Amino acid sequence: MDYLSSPYCRLNKILLSCLGEWPYQTSTQRRFIRSTIYFFSASIIIPKIIKLIKVWGNLDMIIECIPMLLLDAVNFVKVVNGFINFRKMRELFDRIQDDWGLNYSKREFEIMQNYAEDGKKLSQFYASYMYATMLIYFCMPIIPKVLDIVLPLNTTRPELYLFEAEYFVDQHKFYYPILIHAYITCAVAVSMLVAFDTEYAIQALHGSGIFSALRYKLENLVIKDDEADYKNDEKIKQSTYNMVVQCAVLHKRALDYADLLESSRVTCFFFVLLVNIAAISITGVQTVMKLDQPTEAIRFGVYTLAQITHIFYNSYPAQMLFDNSWKTSDAIFAGNWYRAGSKSKNLLHMMIMRSRIPCKLTAGKIYLMSLENFTGVVKTSMSYFTVLLSFR
Repeated sequence: MDYLSSPYCRLNKILLSCLGEWPYQTSTQRRFIRSTIYFFSASIIIPKIIKLIKVWGNLDMIIECIPMLLLDAVNFVKVVNGFINFRKMRELFDRIQDDWGLNYSKREFEIMQNYAEDGKKLSQFYASYMYATMLIYFCMPIIPKVLDIVLPLNTTRPELYLFEAEYFVDQHKFYYPILIHAYITCAVAVSMLVAFDTEYAIQALHGSGIFSALRYKLENLVIKDDEADYKNDEKIKQSTYNMVVQCAVLHKRALDYADLLESSRVTCFFFVLLVNIAAISITGVQTVMKLDQPTEAIRFGVYTLAQITHIFYNSYPAQMLFDNSWKTSDAIFAGNWYRAGSKSKNLLHMMIMRSRIPCKLTAGKIYLMSLENFTGVVKTSMSYFTVLLSFR
């Protein structure tokens, strides 16, 4: 099966291609698209930084400026990581393609398909949620303009901007060009976030699929007692040994794949995690600050939820990989391993020992990406949110 042309990675392929990050694009395509994307990104990051410098010393204004800069910081880290680990990203997709070409049984192939389908659905949900959040965020500056037409007041309602930036022009006079520019650059930023995250999710869930298919193979490794032909016991043992060798090879492939996935993201996750903690805390403060302005409170509220979703989305596939790799030894015990010969038992014993060290995706080798630690990150962010709120 040609995985790279299948519906399972179609969304991610489209997003990465539009951003010049699809590993199989030509170098000319990548350079041209990346140059365009980087130009749009720089065209808004510089005004944001200038605005932050201009209002430095005013805590409320600093809190207004920082959140969208933190989104740019997350994307910057992901872009740099993708550039540095470009060969690893391509190798991961190469390995996925090769894994789908292995000789699986019907049930094993169904397991792989189920995990690929889960990856597709998870990617679609994440993309839909992030783009829906973006649209809600986009609507807020337009609402006062619509209300001025539908429910006019004696005075014009104040103009709202997507985020704070300094263009060195009369922002009232150039309100709509500034707003359109903000819309375009924000859409690019969100697309970058979704593209890199969905790439990671389908890669991590593929690893989970390999381990799950391996578990099924191990659980059904040895012929059942009531089907055994004791006169041909040596033939059965040799046949079983050949199957054990196949399982050991698949286990090694899965472990190597998980190690490659970890090495391609370990530094990136560390910086992204730090930025997310800061972003959740600050946007939480923004939401509280804007409670007297319902539209603004909703805007910053959904932005905060999107950041929490971002951390969850990075943690869930890692948890799946951890669980599926750790359960390999249980699958060995579940099979009729005692029917195997001594060579098979020795090989299975080595697999049990290795599977007791689950495959981990970490942030900087110090933080385990998992659902349990995800709740800890949210709690930490809320603690910083309380501290920041006390300074106002």
